[in-house]
Amino acid sequence: MKDKQASLRLEEMTFPEVLQAMEADLPIILPVGSIEQHGPHLPLGVDAYTVQDVARRVGALYPAVVAPPLFYGGFSRPRTGGGRQFPGSTGLPDRTLELVTKNILEDWFRQGFRTAVALNGHYENYAPLLSGIELATEPHLETHKALLLNWWAPLTHEETVALFGDAVEDPDTEHASIVETSVMEAIAPQLVRSQFKTDGRAQRKVSYEIFPPPADIIWKHGIGSTAVGSSPEAGEKYLQLAAERIAGILVFEFGAPSSSRGHDG
Repeated sequence: MKDKQASLRLEEMTFPEVLQAMEADLPIILPVGSIEQHGPHLPLGVDAYTVQDVARRVGALYPAVVAPPLFYGGFSRPRTGGGRQFPGSTGLPDRTLELVTKNILEDWFRQGFRTAVALNGHYENYAPLLSGIELATEPHLETHKALLLNWWAPLTHEETVALFGDAVEDPDTEHASIVETSVMEAIAPQLVRSQFKTDGRAQRKVSYEIFPPPADIIWKHGIGSTAVGSSPEAGEKYLQLAAERIAGILVFEFGAPSSSRGHDG
């Protein structure tokens, strides 16, 4: 049989293999990203590339079917993603993402999956994903279970600083900064325009929203703090630690995997 982990990628599986996975009571993971600016040095698909990579790492640690990522997510917001004025940043209204999530999970539950994980890679997705999952699971409260988590959430700020140093100023400004740059250098270094790594930051940091957003709260270059000093080695460690923590959550919530749950049977 071909590589076991590759066989658990939904888009590469045959329908009998999916049926076998459902009969083994494997969870299915939905990675959700975005098409959003990530500075002049990173591609628009950072969130989807990253969350897909983490999902596949989790699937290597805890038997699970990994679905293709949703590349389109919620609209980029000025204080969390730079905003929609950056060319290429394309999003969905919350209600649309909520319904997409609901419909996907409902279809998986209809087919026979009983456990699912929405693994989020884009801050603005969280609320609509939450609503969509609530709607999909409501008819199955006695028989089904679903989880929603941001892939980076299991790591503390202190652990992040230990890996990347004091350049990690604030979790809220890590967009396109040293952590995401390091992660992309570990995942797909060919997509990182290293010559354009620079400092960012807004002239003024506020804790509230302003409509329309004034120029001084918009991140310069679309970077929340700084991309300078990134490290693919630190990015690799961060990704793997996140995957290990998420696999531990699956063990706690779904139960420890056993040989009877493996796809090879």
